[in-house]
Amino acid sequence: MDETAVKKYPRVGQAILLTLLLLIATVLVSFLFVLIVKLFGVQHIRVNNPVVKISGYTVPFVLVILYGWLRKTGGEAKASVFQIRAEKPVVYPALFVLAFSLTILTEPLTNLIPMPEFFVKIFEQALSRDFPTLILIVIIAPVMEELFFRGIILDGLLQNYKPRKSILWSSFLFGLAHLNPWQFIPAMILGLLIGWVYWKTGSLLNCMFLHFSVNLGGTILFLTMNDATATMQQVVNNTSLYLLLLVFSLIIFIFLFRWLDKYLGKELRTVAPR
Repeated sequence: MDETAVKKYPRVGQAILLTLLLLIATVLVSFLFVLIVKLFGVQHIRVNNPVVKISGYTVPFVLVILYGWLRKTGGEAKASVFQIRAEKPVVYPALFVLAFSLTILTEPLTNLIPMPEFFVKIFEQALSRDFPTLILIVIIAPVMEELFFRGIILDGLLQNYKPRKSILWSSFLFGLAHLNPWQFIPAMILGLLIGWVYWKTGSLLNCMFLHFSVNLGGTILFLTMNDATATMQQVVNNTSLYLLLLVFSLIIFIFLFRWLDKYLGKELRTVAPR
């Protein structure tokens, strides 16, 4: 396939710029908040305020998703970009368990890099037990991130390149957007799985559910241990049992992945040929 002849949005370079635009928008929104505090003297509002956290997260995503949508559609309201289609109910328990097993399998890779104390404090400040923050993590984040990384970026890449290249690039950018190595590794691996699901089904609903499942598992772990950096290894607290859990998770993951590969619908019709 002559990739240079394809004009669909976004191509790889455009996807990189779009991700950078998201990061810049996030910084600008944060700067705007600080400016408002200084100009209007509302010092009683803090960064960890739930409303501020939700606004600071969603506004950059909404703006960049809107920009990406306009670029993809040429501003035509009738053009459909985001495909939301449910699979049969049996698929979703399988996706949930698949996501949970993947989280366990990626944990040892993350643990290879010690997290400095200052970063632990950043995670602790970002996470809290209040209801709006939990909704942000479990519901809003999966919706916003899937609309952007799969609905805008991966969908465009699949119309320009072969699936492997498209999924790899979208996953890399998804991991990179987290801006730290402790989230980059699991996020990129998760992105590979979600990208594969999007390629197989063409539906963002399935991607959102998979993302939701991972975030829900992490949130439950956080609430149970009351520790923003808690791991399953700490929960198990036994080396032999933990190794057994890893082996069991690998078996479950392989089984469910192969089953879903056969069960899910045909590949996205708009993708480039393999």
